[in-house]
Amino acid sequence: MNRLVRPIMFAFEPDVVKAFAKVSFGASGTPTLDTTNSKGLCNVTRNSTGNFTFTFGSQFTPFKRLDTYVKLLGLSHNFDESVTGSAPAAPSMCLTANNVSNSSLASVTLQFNSGGSATDPASGEICRLAFDLCRSTAI
Repeated sequence: MNRLVRPIMFAFEPDVVKAFAKVSFGASGTPTLDTTNSKGLCNVTRNSTGNFTFTFGSQFTPFKRLDTYVKLLGLSHNFDESVTGSAPAAPSMCLTANNVSNSSLASVTLQFNSGGSATDPASGEICRLAFDLCRSTAI
């Protein structure tokens, strides 16, 4: 077991964990992870235009550590348009690398797009992401 999570969830998959992030974007797509409103993620890094790596784990002691999972079950995102008052600059997102079972650095890499082109979210935009993960090999 990675860390303490709420044990009751009705799912067809055993030992499901939900992680979520609130990320704000600054100039040139610079991401800032809101650690107060994000659980199960410890870092977000901009790799290139619209391309970001999210690392699973905790920044807080005594649980400061990286987490690993057996598999990624799903992910979703939405932009908080109440902040900017306009549609997001990069409304589409796709998974480009799934490394949740990597024991040294469990992560996913996501690509944000607009009209099929890699695009950074605009400065001031806030994106909320949800990750459904499984940490059991049981059937």
